[in-house]
Amino acid sequence: MANRATVKARRLNVLEFLAAGLSVGEVAERLGTPADTIKDDCRSWYKTFGVRTQAGAVACGFREGLLT
Repeated sequence: MANRATVKARRLNVLEFLAAGLSVGEVAERLGTPADTIKDDCRSWYKTFGVRTQAGAVACGFREGLLT
């Protein structure tokens, strides 16, 4: 699985913002990044964790120690 040392900072920020309850659009606005880029990051997390939802990705992020 992923660990903090190998995850790009933006991808980790996306996961942190999702854990805080922000929408994809809100994350994009905060990071100054197109929403499509954030959606790509979300899909990458889904694939990494083998999940289908933001909630699943966030839960795995906590379980894997990426989120605290």
